[in-house]
Amino acid sequence: MLDGVEEVYTKLSRKVLQAFTWADKHIDAVYYLKTDDDSYVVIDNLYQVLTNEIKASNKLLLGNVYHLSVPHTIGKWAEFGWFLCNHYLDFPTGVGYILTQDIVKYLSYNSDKLMHYNNEDTSLGSWVAPLNIKYVHDERIVPFGSNTCCNLQSRMCVEQVRRYLTTN
Repeated sequence: MLDGVEEVYTKLSRKVLQAFTWADKHIDAVYYLKTDDDSYVVIDNLYQVLTNEIKASNKLLLGNVYHLSVPHTIGKWAEFGWFLCNHYLDFPTGVGYILTQDIVKYLSYNSDKLMHYNNEDTSLGSWVAPLNIKYVHDERIVPFGSNTCCNLQSRMCVEQVRRYLTTN
């Protein structure tokens, strides 16, 4: 956990940006993986993708990328502050995504200038839009129970079902 970060859903974009800033200052890596706290990563599958399927490059974002998604106006993901256009800019679903070091450095350096929207994944899309990045859409990074990826064994990151325990 990061010091001074409020654990509230509506502040998630700030938390993610602060995490990238911390990572930039403390971790020297080629790739940075962000996942939800209720997700798990299939490390072997992720490693295979990063070493065998993806050609290393700068300005790379790997994830389940949404394109031309319309902002929600009701519910948990309602976005009332979105004003850039009538759709979100391309963004990876928040379940999990990978950024290259140069993107993380850009986010860290500009963290005090970036607009925070209600949703961290759509915020990320707005933050990286001017960078002319390479989006690698991969449907193996999916929410649990999603039918977009037919082969469960090939998935890299899935959101796991939360278990609620009750006592008598």
